Amino acid sequence: MVVEDAGAGMTVACSNCSQAIVIPGDGGEPADKTPPLALAPPSKPARSATHLCLLAVAGVVLLGLGLLGGSLFLQRTRHAAGVAQAQTGRETKVLLSANRMGDGFADPVKQYDNTGFRVALSEAAAVVTPATAIETPPPLRYGLYIHFDISTFTGYKLEGIRGIGTFPPERYAPTTLDVRAWPRLAKEAGMNFAVLTAKHEAGFCLWDSPDYDYDVGSSPNKADVVAAFVAACQAEGIVPGAHYSIPDAHNEGKVLFQGNVSPLHFKLIKKQVGELVGQHPALRILLLDVSTRLTIEQLADLLDMVNQLNPQCRVWRSDYEKRAAELGQTYSSATVNKEWLWTPNGALNTSQALCDQYAKCAAQGYAFVLNVGPDRAGRIPETSRAILLEVKRMMENPQSLPASPEPAAAGRSVPEPPRDPKPGPAGALAGIGASLRKSGNDLLIQNVFPDSPAAGANLKIGEIITSINRIPAGNMEIEDAVKLLRGPVGSQVQIEVVGADRNLPRRLILTRAPIAVPTVTYRTLESGIGYLSFAGFNSTTPPQVRKHLESCSQNGRHKMVVDLRECGGGEYAAVRQVASYFIGTGPPLWLTRRVGQTRAEPVQGEFERVWDGSLVVLVSDKTAGAAELLASALASIGRAKLLGQRTSGTACLQDLRKQPDGSSQKVLLAHCFSVRDEKIYGQGIEPNTVLGLDLAAEAVMQKAVEALSSLK
Repeated sequence: MVVEDAGAGMTVACSNCSQAIVIPGDGGEPADKTPPLALAPPSKPARSATHLCLLAVAGVVLLGLGLLGGSLFLQRTRHAAGVAQAQTGRETKVLLSANRMGDGFADPVKQYDNTGFRVALSEAAAVVTPATAIETPPPLRYGLYIHFDISTFTGYKLEGIRGIGTFPPERYAPTTLDVRAWPRLAKEAGMNFAVLTAKHEAGFCLWDSPDYDYDVGSSPNKADVVAAFVAACQAEGIVPGAHYSIPDAHNEGKVLFQGNVSPLHFKLIKKQVGELVGQHPALRILLLDVSTRLTIEQLADLLDMVNQLNPQCRVWRSDYEKRAAELGQTYSSATVNKEWLWTPNGALNTSQALCDQYAKCAAQGYAFVLNVGPDRAGRIPETSRAILLEVKRMMENPQSLPASPEPAAAGRSVPEPPRDPKPGPAGALAGIGASLRKSGNDLLIQNVFPDSPAAGANLKIGEIITSINRIPAGNMEIEDAVKLLRGPVGSQVQIEVVGADRNLPRRLILTRAPIAVPTVTYRTLESGIGYLSFAGFNSTTPPQVRKHLESCSQNGRHKMVVDLRECGGGEYAAVRQVASYFIGTGPPLWLTRRVGQTRAEPVQGEFERVWDGSLVVLVSDKTAGAAELLASALASIGRAKLLGQRTSGTACLQDLRKQPDGSSQKVLLAHCFSVRDEKIYGQGIEPNTVLGLDLAAEAVMQKAVEALSSLK
C-alpha cells in the first residue's frame, strides 16, 4: 500500500487491488497541479472487504503490542553520513493541517513502528497499513545526465557570467519541449537510469515550487518538467533521478562552492528537496551537488527526511574538490558537449574519449553518467544523439574499449574532471597571462597581459602553441588548453610555440602566477578601425578606457567597434563614467525608476566627452547588467549601431545587504530604462541588426566594419 497526502486528507492506495481509501483532513481543497504526463490520482470507491479486513488485522497487531489506549511510540532509523542510528521511545504526532514547519514545508506523514507497519495519522483518523517492502534496485551501471536550466537560454560559463541567478524567469521559454524523448533516448543508448537537473546552480527550479518565484511557474512555459520526466522514465523502464544543486546564485548572490550553508538557505534546501522526493515516490536517485557545503547536522537532517519521505531513493553526493572515494560515491560523470549545458555551436567530446572513461568507471565498479544538454527548444541535438549511439556501438564491440583503465594516449582527447577545481585560499589557481583563439586547427596567442609570465617569456600575439606539457595542441579546444595552462601558483607548465612561418620552434617553461585580467583591451584592426573589448566594469576600467580613447583622438581614428558580447556587467559608477567619455555631460545616458515609483529619473554623465567618432556595438545574450546600460547609452546618441543578439535583460540597481543570520540578500532598488523609456530589465535590448549565432568570428567583424562604413 501507498500513503499519500492529498491536501484535503490522506489517500491510502492498495497496490494489489488498485482501490483507495481517502481519509478526510482539515477540509482544505487540494491544489489542481496535475503535471504533464503525471499519473492520474486514485479514485475514491467505498472501502472493500479487503481493506476492512486489513484494518482489523492491523488493529489486532497494535493491541497485541500494547500500543492502543496509550501513547504511540515509533522507532525510526536515522541515516547520517553512512552511519545508522536507532532512535526509540520517541512520541510521534503527525498532523496534516497543524504540524507545519516555519518554512512552509509539511512534516513527513510517513513513519514506521516496531512491527514494520507504515503509520499515517491525521487529526480526523489514523490508518495503519503494512509498509511497502523496499524493492531491490537494479544495478546502475550506465545512465543519462540531462543538464537543462534557465542558463540554457541565457548562456552559461561558470566563471564568465556574473549575471547567473539574476536573469528573470521569463528568459526560460522552451518552444517544443519534448521531455518524453529524453528517457527514450537513454533506453535507445543502452542506459537504464537518467538524472535531470531539477535545480542547477542558477537557483531555477524545473517544477512549480510553492512560495518560490524563480521556477517554471513564473516563466512563460509552466510545464512541470520534473513530473513529466519521472513519468516518462517510468513509461520507458528507466530509473529516474534528480540533481539538486546546493550552490544557488539566485539566493546566495553568486555560485559558491565553499563555505557553510546559512540556516535560512538550508530551510529552502530542505523544503525543495522534500518536494522532489515527497511528490515523486518513483524517484530513485537524488544527486546532491556540492553537498560538502552542508554541515554534518544539516546533512543528517536532510538524509533523514529523504529516508522518511522516499526510503527507496538513494542519495549520491558530489563535490568539485573531493574525490569520489572520500564521499563514498559509486559514480562518475562526463559530458558529450564540452559545456554541461547546451551552447550554440558548442564543441563535443569524441565518442572514443567517452568510451574510454566508461571503461575506467566500469573497472572501478562505478556507475557512469553521461551528460547531454537539450537546446533552447527543449530537444537533444542530433549531433549529441549520434555520439550516444556511437558510444553504445563501441561498448558492444569489446575491441573498442581499452584493455585496462590506463590514461588515454597522447594526442587523443584526455577525459577531464567534470569541472575545473575551484580556487581556494590555500591554493589559488594561476595561469600564464595570455588569451587564446582558434584559427582552423591552430591554437593562437590572442593577447598577452602586461607583467605576466607570458610577457616575461616574450610570447607574441599570433604565435601558434604546438604543445602544452608535451601534449600536442593540434585540434585542441580552447577550454582544454586553458585547463592545462592553469594550475597552482608557483607551479610550472611547458609550452612549445612557433611563428606564423612555423620555423624556429621555441620551448618555454613558464611559472604560473596570479593573473589580473584587464577589464578592457584595445587593439587596431587591419582596416585602421579601433577595437575596444570589455570583460567587465570596476574601478580600473574608466582610466583604461580614457587612455585608449585619448589615443584614438590624437591619432585621428574616428571609427570604433565596441565589443560587449562577453561582458557580464559590473559596477554602476564605473559604467556611468565610461559612458560619459563617449557622450559627455549633456544628454541623459539612461533612466532609472525606483521600486514603487512611477516617475523616471534621468541619469546624466559626470565627465566631459573624450572621443566623438562613430561606433558599432557588438552585443549578445551574455551582455548583462552594466554592459546593457552602456549599449543603451551608445545606441541613444545616434552615432552607434547595435549588432548581434538581444541582450540578457538584467540591468537593474541592487544592493547586497547582510541578514541577522550572517547571510546576504540582494535587494532590488530600481529598474533601468533607455532614454526612450524602454524597459531593459526583463526585456533586454534588441540590436539594430540581428546576427545569427552560427556566424563565424571573422564574419561578425566583417559585418561590423560594413556597418561602420554606413555611419558618418
